[in-house]
Amino acid sequence: MAYLTTHGAEVAKAARDNPRQWQTWWWVCVAGQLLFLPCAFLMAGRWHPRRAHEDERAHDTLVERELAALRES
Repeated sequence: MAYLTTHGAEVAKAARDNPRQWQTWWWVCVAGQLLFLPCAFLMAGRWHPRRAHEDERAHDTLVERELAALRES
């Protein structure tokens, strides 16, 4: 009660402002998601799991070939 007696006006102002602040941040997050979704398709990488596994196998084969060449020299 002592705190409310001292800071009552600030607490009341925060109670009034809080819903608007959260609503503002909610819209900022929605805008960020809308900007992110089209950019996700521009990112590099394989989106199909089978093709990603093929790339991984090709990479592993290449690494093994290079390691074998290093062991021989």
